[in-house]
Amino acid sequence: MKKFILKLLLLSSLCLLLAVPALAMNEAAVQKEMSIGSVALGDTVAHVEAVYGKPKIYNEGPKIIYLSYNDLYEILAVKDKAQGTYVVSVGAKANSLMTPGGLHTDMPFSLAQSRLGTPTNVVQADPELVKTKNEGFTATYVLGRRHLRFVVDHTGFIREIWINHRVAGDPRWN
Repeated sequence: MKKFILKLLLLSSLCLLLAVPALAMNEAAVQKEMSIGSVALGDTVAHVEAVYGKPKIYNEGPKIIYLSYNDLYEILAVKDKAQGTYVVSVGAKANSLMTPGGLHTDMPFSLAQSRLGTPTNVVQADPELVKTKNEGFTATYVLGRRHLRFVVDHTGFIREIWINHRVAGDPRWN
């Protein structure tokens, strides 16, 4: 009985040791993917325009700037008196816009998941959206206030990739 318990403890310890590096690798892999098309969270609008030129749609409000490049690349920036204007959200629907590791739309989500691990949360699409827009689910990886989100269709292919920084005190993020 003592040998059985000792073997069980040894096996449990080994499983735990193997699992811990996988979690750390997951966070590092997700952190590495926190930019899309050369635009990262915290970049300036000037940087975005230097890379992509003037957007098709540019809307500026008292606290927010929205840029859209042909509805395939969307960027949201926040104006902050203390920190200046910086990017808090980047979304891509075009497969030519990739993360640093090459993740893009029109690829199977299973490939992204094999690199990033298990998402923090998965939300199934409303059944009506599955019928009308071919949506399947949204998978989100959360690192503190930063999120990497994939919108996946009913066949398992990525249709949108978003990175977001949740702004403290902003009611849209609560």
